[in-house]
Amino acid sequence: MWNQNPERPKYKVLQASLLKEADRETAAAVSSFVLSRDDARHLAGHAGFSFSDLDTMGRCGLVTYHGIEVSMVFRRQITEREPWPGEPLPERILKDPADAWLQISLLNTDEVTRQKGLADRLRRTMEEVERLKLMNRDAEFRASEAEAELARWEEQRKELPALRERLALMMLEREKEKNAAR
Repeated sequence: MWNQNPERPKYKVLQASLLKEADRETAAAVSSFVLSRDDARHLAGHAGFSFSDLDTMGRCGLVTYHGIEVSMVFRRQITEREPWPGEPLPERILKDPADAWLQISLLNTDEVTRQKGLADRLRRTMEEVERLKLMNRDAEFRASEAEAELARWEEQRKELPALRERLALMMLEREKEKNAAR
């Protein structure tokens, strides 16, 4: 039962809200640099920070500061692919395996929501820029291939009258040989 003694009010709060302001700022500043499991493992044992894996595959972990949860890191699944010719490029291509990691601050949910919105918009914009750069490179490559193909066709088109003339001469010689053999 939630409140066993109705005369004495009880409430629930996040443990992070019980941190002193200075400790909260320290935890926020230091944990903001934790962007992957490796970063979290290096931080563990220094200045009251610790790290624990939350799953057996090492894809999710929790960073604590003096026993209070301050951030969580999670590695999203990645797949390496080689695109087929003409296959559209994906919207987001990872340059660094560390980009698969997502860090979530657990200190202030209001701030997290606000920052996450800004960070998501910035990340989406940067991903769109990268995708557009790749599409531009692909278009430039295809344009250069098309120009080379056009140049080959132009060269073949220039050779066509000479080939027609040569064919006509060969056919005349053949006719002459047939007439001479009769």
